[in-house]
Amino acid sequence: MPEDVRLAFDSLAGEPTRARDAYMRLLRSRGWTLKSISEAVGDIGRERVRQCVESIAFTEAVEEIERMRTSGLDLPVPEVPDAPPPPVKVVKVRPMPSDEDLQRLRELKPLAAKVRYSHTRGRSEAEDYVALLWKVHNVDGVSVYRLGKLLGILPSAIESRFVRYGYKETNGVSSNYEPIKHRVESA
Repeated sequence: MPEDVRLAFDSLAGEPTRARDAYMRLLRSRGWTLKSISEAVGDIGRERVRQCVESIAFTEAVEEIERMRTSGLDLPVPEVPDAPPPPVKVVKVRPMPSDEDLQRLRELKPLAAKVRYSHTRGRSEAEDYVALLWKVHNVDGVSVYRLGKLLGILPSAIESRFVRYGYKETNGVSSNYEPIKHRVESA
């Protein structure tokens, strides 16, 4: 609310409350909110402003304000400023794996899942699978959560593979984080 409106309410201090109510009615009809009017008046709440505005008809309010203006009071009724434009929402583009990488991961997944203990059958496919997972995650920027969703596995399964195959380190003590046997034996 402009400062001259606040000063106008101060100048109405010695007048009857009908003058104040009429002025509030004109401000409200111009589009000012109950809260902004109550802040300009200073000693009443927005609910009281609503009650006062409803107590006087618009035509009576206009007549009262004209009478006050002829007696020398300046009672401006400014336009409501335009609302600021809504903030522009920035849409974050989440990276996706390439179609070739995703297809290859889906091919290697069942083969890598069959590798147990220190057997060599499927071991190279499991190594390729984790290396490709790491590349898609670390280089291409695809989140582990998204990879898990696309491959139908839990993100924790991918994270534990990264640790077991030596791509990540952890202080965890779970057996999920133990390095795979053939890496321990060859080290």
